[in-house]
Amino acid sequence: MKDIKQILAMDLEKNYKDENITVDEYYAGIKKLEEAGTILKQVGNTLFIYDLIDDVSVEFHSCNAENKQNLMKNGNMFLASLSKKGCKKAITYYDNPKSTDLLDGFGFPYEITQVNQGKHATYKAEVRL
Repeated sequence: MKDIKQILAMDLEKNYKDENITVDEYYAGIKKLEEAGTILKQVGNTLFIYDLIDDVSVEFHSCNAENKQNLMKNGNMFLASLSKKGCKKAITYYDNPKSTDLLDGFGFPYEITQVNQGKHATYKAEVRL
């Protein structure tokens, strides 16, 4: 299994080639989020970053160093773990419409809306757990 910096390096390479950020800067940003209360959970070679919205909802994002099949499996495991903790809804934002295919593989019902809230927030997915 890869460590967090390795996951972040692969995520930058795959998903953020045009961003002007180093792995160390990405890592420092993740650690600042964690210090502020954001929760990090590694499942395989996927890092899920999430915040509690209320008692039954979270907002999550992922950093990924997996192929599509493993990412879908890891997403299912992550969402199932939230469900077991009593979470009822998980929300994420993204730009790439291909990411919708991943939601199918997570195995939970979801709704997509186009929100156009700026960079990295063109679409909003609400996953029911």
